[in-house]
Amino acid sequence: MLTPWVHIIGAGVSGLSLAVALAQRGSLPGEVLISDPYLDQDRSQTFCFWYKETERELLKPERSWSQWSFSTTGSTSTPLSHLHIGEKYQYGMVSGDSFRRRSLKLLKSHPQVRFSKERVTHRDQGPHVFDSRPLHRDSYYIQQSFVGFELRCQHDYPLNRVALMEEMTHDFGGLRFKYVLPLSEDKLLIEYTVFTIEKLSLDDLEAFGQEALEQESLGDWVIERVERAHIPMGIKQSTEMSHLGIPIGTRAGMARDSTGYGFVEMHKWAQEAANTLIDRNAALRFNTPRIRSWMDSCLLKLIEHRPELTPELFMTLATKLSGDRFASFMMSCHLSDASQMMLVSPKRPFIMAALGKTEWI
Repeated sequence: MLTPWVHIIGAGVSGLSLAVALAQRGSLPGEVLISDPYLDQDRSQTFCFWYKETERELLKPERSWSQWSFSTTGSTSTPLSHLHIGEKYQYGMVSGDSFRRRSLKLLKSHPQVRFSKERVTHRDQGPHVFDSRPLHRDSYYIQQSFVGFELRCQHDYPLNRVALMEEMTHDFGGLRFKYVLPLSEDKLLIEYTVFTIEKLSLDDLEAFGQEALEQESLGDWVIERVERAHIPMGIKQSTEMSHLGIPIGTRAGMARDSTGYGFVEMHKWAQEAANTLIDRNAALRFNTPRIRSWMDSCLLKLIEHRPELTPELFMTLATKLSGDRFASFMMSCHLSDASQMMLVSPKRPFIMAALGKTEWI
């Protein structure tokens, strides 16, 4: 069999996005191979992100919300709740199953794309190889662990508003909060999320979520689907990585270290990478902007060493940043976002985190 022109290891978001971006260009210089031993496995994770109207066609959100809210429990010096209203940005959602079905349908119809269910264990000799295999959990500073319940129920949540970080508190050795997407008048997705350095059991978190659901004012409800996962946050500098090609996806740091958002970044990189491959026959590496890396490292140090401070920190950011500025910071963190964030955030925690002296906070 001929050596493929492009070999993509892993059929996750980054791998499929690159393959789709190539397939959409029509006739290609050579064959595209996608290798994934779990190719037929259902992946029910929900992907959410902020986006601008100009990005709708690329990201294809299935549902969108123009407002997102925050709240804390316990005593803080900041307000207990706050609401953002997006002007340029909306909060969108894509289900993992629909993204996967849509991508595979297009790819399987392209004559130059083929699939392999073999596990790749060594470097391919093809011209362009991209490695999106996930790293081991121990390779990251923080784990974002979540369990989500899709419920059929009657509820009072506004249909234009996401409960983004509700009931923030210090728990499970980290930051815990509730996340609610109103999918329709009789359907909710409620997720219980924890940012922690601990190796949190998803079974324990699901049991906590089941108990928490009993306290919700929802009347009769039925669980239609459960999704749960660990999302890695911040690759440790000491991690030894053996790539089988150019790293992409979370392996390359495409998911934001301090927030876990990566769906938009992966799509944008895939479009640019496909253009570079076709126009110049060159592979495009992903490079995390330095200002974003520095900002994320400070946030991760606070979550790692002083998690009890994070509810107030996120509430401070929510109350002092506009909805659009908060969305931009969470997704990409340009220099202007970082500057504004530093102006409004509590100074001592960030200065001490930047100096590596979190114990002095």
